[in-house]
Amino acid sequence: MLDSRKYISVFDDMKVVKGIARTAIYDLAQGNIFFVPGIVGEVLLEKKERTLGAILTELPEEEREWLLDIITCLAEERIIHQVDGRELERFTPSKETLFSSGLIYNAVIELSGESRFLDELEEIIIEMCRLQCRYVALVVRQSIGNHKIASILQQIVRTDIQEFEVIWDCYDASRKTIEACLASEKNRAVIIPVSLPNKKLKEEAFAQERVYLSEGAFILDEEVMAAEIRNFFTVNKPFFYEAKNANPYFFKKVSIDRSGNIKNCLSQNFSYGNILDGSLEAILSGHSFQELWYVNKEKVRGCRDCEFRFACFDMRPPRKMGHDTWEYSTSCGYDVVQGQWTR
Repeated sequence: MLDSRKYISVFDDMKVVKGIARTAIYDLAQGNIFFVPGIVGEVLLEKKERTLGAILTELPEEEREWLLDIITCLAEERIIHQVDGRELERFTPSKETLFSSGLIYNAVIELSGESRFLDELEEIIIEMCRLQCRYVALVVRQSIGNHKIASILQQIVRTDIQEFEVIWDCYDASRKTIEACLASEKNRAVIIPVSLPNKKLKEEAFAQERVYLSEGAFILDEEVMAAEIRNFFTVNKPFFYEAKNANPYFFKKVSIDRSGNIKNCLSQNFSYGNILDGSLEAILSGHSFQELWYVNKEKVRGCRDCEFRFACFDMRPPRKMGHDTWEYSTSCGYDVVQGQWTR
């Protein structure tokens, strides 16, 4: 039974995110999102220092019962609870700060037979480890041979890299190379194209743990990235806090294309330098390289009013439009005004 003399408080693992059409409540412990009308979001965010009775008094009579029913349901689902004035004064919300040591922790390296840096790859990865990188994704674009792949994997295993995955974007994946990947405890995943001509190999590989089939190439097309966004929503405490303070896809990440160019992501059509010519640490420490790290959704037009903005893992690089204002060149297909997907 709700007490009109008490205040409404949201449990610490529940985060209220207001949109235009509706409000989302993120359950960071269970990984769920609940939706409530915008007026409920206002009560939870903007009127939390007013008692339930005071809030209801401000509303037209026909809205009171409706709002009370929703608040009662939220209390029964343990999304909210009530506190008295003394408890409200003592309540200290958890800090929504970004914590991460080291300069980078995520690297994507594109490989092909034309990559001039293959012989220096172990030294490159050792340098990344010194900068606290802990995860590497290898994107194989063109055949570089079973022996070379095995050698690269051995180099990675010898370093302090904690996890790696291999993504084949070509048809030279073989039984030997897949087995070499899976042999290491550091391997998180092996991704092979669903269109791989060798049907028997594809079936054998897919039957193993940590092997996945991909519908297409490692995503570089922004239209494809935009269409895939709704499949990559993430709801948990680390992701939420990172999305509040930074860009979860670009934060502390470096990409090196097949020519050795250093980028924020492989889809960028420009680079900050080349891995063979300059100091990796100097480039990664620069303001221009790190600028995208802190472009969260609240700085992006069309996203700042979206209730999904702190659950969205968006691989598209935003474009700068003015001082701390950004936008995307493609639409994700979600209408924030109507609160529905258009595709």
